[in-house]
Formats: sequence, C-alpha cells, structure tokens
Amino acid sequence: MRHLKTRAILRSLAAAAAAQDVIRYKDGSPDKEGEVTSLNYKTVEYDIIAGNRIKQQEDAKKVAEIVVDRNQTTFDYNRGASAMEGSDYDGAVEHFGRVTKDVRARDLLKQTAAINVVRSQWMKDNIAGCQQAIKELRTLKPDSFFLKESYEFEIRCSLARGDVAGATAAVAGLEEKGKSDSLPEWAKSADVMRGGLQELQNKWREALAIHRKYVSDKDVGDEAKLGEI
Repeated sequence: MRHLKTRAILRSLAAAAAAQDVIRYKDGSPDKEGEVTSLNYKTVEYDIIAGNRIKQQEDAKKVAEIVVDRNQTTFDYNRGASAMEGSDYDGAVEHFGRVTKDVRARDLLKQTAAINVVRSQWMKDNIAGCQQAIKELRTLKPDSFFLKESYEFEIRCSLARGDVAGATAAVAGLEEKGKSDSLPEWAKSADVMRGGLQELQNKWREALAIHRKYVSDKDVGDEAKLGEI
C-alpha cells in the first residue's frame, strides 16, 4: 500500500509546464484549464482566462487531481517537485515545507505542498514525520482539498505502528465525515481501510469479507483488490 497512487503523484509533478492549472476528472471527462483561486474538499474555484476572467466552480468530489501551472510557482515549490520526482524525499520535505509558510504562495501551492510533505514522509518511512505533517496540513487548511487523503494516511500510519486505537479513531473520523457531508466515496474508503484494521487484529475472515464487498467498486476497487490478495 505504500506505493499506492505514487505513479499518479509523480505523473502530476512531472507534467510539462502548462499555460494554466489543469483540472483532471475521475470520470475521464476532458481536462479543464484555468487559474485555481480557491479549493477545499467540497469545491474547486477557478478562473478561465480568455481576455476577461470568467469565474467557475467545480464539485471537488469529481476532481481526480489538479496539475499546478509550473509558471506560477515559487523557487521552493519547483525545487520540492524536482526532489520528489527524483525520490529525494528529504529534499522534498525541506522545500515543500517552506512553501507552506510562504506568504507569497497561492492557496493551491500551499495545499499541494502540504500534502506532498505528507506523501514524502510516508515514502521515506518516517511515520512520526508523516503524522506531524498531517496535523500541519489540517492546521494550514482544516477543510483542505486533500483532507480525505490526509485521513487515509493517518489510518496507514496507525496501522504501520500497530496502533489499533489510533487506526480505529481515524477510520471512524473518515467515515463520519463521509456520512455527514454526503460523500459516499469517503465512507467506502473508510470501510476498506477498516479491513486493514481487521488484518492488524488477525481477523482475516472479517477483513476478507470487507475487501470482497468492494473489489468491483469504481471508487475503491483497486485498494480492495490489494486487500483481498
């Protein structure tokens, strides 16, 4: 599970410099270009620049990823992206960490930098560092576009440490957020990760039942298949 989504993350980081930010969709709809002005786990706001600025809003749950326009970044963001592309996760943590504190950096850069610190700490097996980065992301932006991913990393960190209580609380937090905000994908992800918690407690039959329930699901099927295996 450590390398789950890594290809997508690096593909996004390595994308050629675009004229604008690029919004990519989960259902394969055509990409949209614009300047992302604000984002959280519910909405992504962006301006289409065609002579005048035309304000647009997108439902965040439809968005798979946002590729940052490398022409509108900062020195540290670009250094962090290059470090991460080269698997230099210490360098990525250092430079992306600076971006999160940079008053000149726009919202998209700060949030993307914050989740990249989380991802980098995980990739370098620094569980304590990953947990700290999750807290910093939520302090920076409590309703971050990457909030769901931060919950998933929180669960993985607890599982990696054998922390049943921590994993249980994080699973419950993700599931409750999904139910209260009408985000079924979040609730399903929580249930799949509950399968990992069952594995930690050697409850193999219960874990297998959870994973098999979602193997054909379009949202969480890939992770469920890994769990089933």
